[in-house]
Amino acid sequence: MYGNDIQRKEAIEDAVSKIELFTEIYKQFGLEANEEQIIAFLRQKANVDIIKARNYTPKLIKIYIKMQQYLTSV
Repeated sequence: MYGNDIQRKEAIEDAVSKIELFTEIYKQFGLEANEEQIIAFLRQKANVDIIKARNYTPKLIKIYIKMQQYLTSV
């Protein structure tokens, strides 16, 4: 990405804010979303099978943690 640091941060914030999965988890659980909360969220909101939800959650948490710094502006 081109631009200065502020422009890059704003562009990333804009991109992350468009990922509904992350914004909904953030709105519902904040920055402290844990594995069980995310599993429940996937089951309730996305109708994901429990086994699949348990398989997806560790990867999802890793990405969510990386994106947290950009979610605080959502």
